[in-house]
Amino acid sequence: MVAQIVNKNQPIFTSISDKLPPQNIEAEEAILGGILLDPEAIERVISVLEPSDFSLRQHQTIYHACVAIHSQGKPVNLMSVTTYLADKGLLESVGGQLKLSQLVDRTVSAVNVDQYTNLILEKRLRRQLIEYGNEVINNSFTIDPDEGVGGLLEKMESSFFEIASRFRRGNFVRSSTAKFQAISRELERIEDNYDQNEALKQWELQELAKKYGFKSRREMLNFHVLWLSSRNKNQFMSLKDYLEKYGNASEHWLLRGWIPKQTITLLHAKGGKGKTRLVGHICRVIINGGQWGDYYADKPGYVLFIETDQGDRVTAEQLKEQGYLDDSPEVQERFSILSDWKIEQFGILRQKIAEIKEKDPKANILIMIDSLSSTSTQSLYSENDQEYARPLMRLRDIAEKNDATFLVIHHSSSQGTARGSTAIYNSVDQVWKLESVDDDPRDCRRILTIEKTRSREPGRYQLEYDPNTWGWHIKGM
Repeated sequence: MVAQIVNKNQPIFTSISDKLPPQNIEAEEAILGGILLDPEAIERVISVLEPSDFSLRQHQTIYHACVAIHSQGKPVNLMSVTTYLADKGLLESVGGQLKLSQLVDRTVSAVNVDQYTNLILEKRLRRQLIEYGNEVINNSFTIDPDEGVGGLLEKMESSFFEIASRFRRGNFVRSSTAKFQAISRELERIEDNYDQNEALKQWELQELAKKYGFKSRREMLNFHVLWLSSRNKNQFMSLKDYLEKYGNASEHWLLRGWIPKQTITLLHAKGGKGKTRLVGHICRVIINGGQWGDYYADKPGYVLFIETDQGDRVTAEQLKEQGYLDDSPEVQERFSILSDWKIEQFGILRQKIAEIKEKDPKANILIMIDSLSSTSTQSLYSENDQEYARPLMRLRDIAEKNDATFLVIHHSSSQGTARGSTAIYNSVDQVWKLESVDDDPRDCRRILTIEKTRSREPGRYQLEYDPNTWGWHIKGM
């Protein structure tokens, strides 16, 4: 039943049950005939077309047989499909060998299978929208009192997103891909919206895992890690698009030669080496649009300083000694600090970034996190688990979508490498290591090694710490 509102006082319900659902039988037959006629045709449709996309059950069965044969590495043709269906006892249900022969006889070539695929998918999406509309109507009459209207809206939003994800500006994806996009969207919504209530967030994630059939919340999060790492990979770009995106060097650096934009840099060191004071010095360079040695920021940027490792009193003393209070009110306005934050409270970051972008759409933003360990105390995993790096993948997603940049402090192992799983090292764009020149604690010299980078050559730099200003000077490579 569909409601047509004639006036605001008189809703009239009319039935559409007598109408046939959207379908294109000729296009379905043309695709199946093309596949049976040309063994290479299935390669052109299998990445987006699924059996359920066909409107007739007989066509679904035939296409399923084609997919099954193809997955076995065997040629898909009239004989192989006929044999497969006969062996499964399904041949007569699709109309027998005569039906398959007619599909081939009516097909001139497989040259238009891509065009026919789009026709089929458009009909399929229209059928899904009709089903979605009926579900909205039925559920609106019988709302679960425990979930309420809010629960219904979330459920319907998820269903609609799954449908819409299959079709974006004429580009279709498999329904399984669309479904996982919907799962990821719900997962990220939960993480963003329940930052202030960790118990409720974990409960919502657990319910989401049950909803989609995962064995556990942990299994769902593991799949999400794989999803984030594989998204947007292996996509060709035109030369024009590539150069427009990456060709402007001045748009690439937050701090030239050191911090590329939209990246994650990991700085690790053993305790007492001065890593927090070093990033504090760099952050002041960013907000002032200043220089560090021969390296400079193209323009003043914003800094979100997340400090959960050394305590508020120590941090306040550091900021005063490093001259933050000497800056103008305009410069100080570009610096914000947060001392109570967990690594998966992504919504707080998104909200703050959005506030800055609303004032300055082209703002350079550096988010400093000290440290990976202290902000991950509620993690389900240990540092040696591969999944421990999952939040870094989420930070990368935030960096790319919001034109932000991250500098994350971590600790070195007893061997001098970044502590924990190699997944941590692999999940970031740059890795810096800070270490002493010798064992004398009075020696203010340090070596900063660029261990990993995708934006410049690796190198080792000698730094010198000034205990009077708590600042750092680059003495050279």
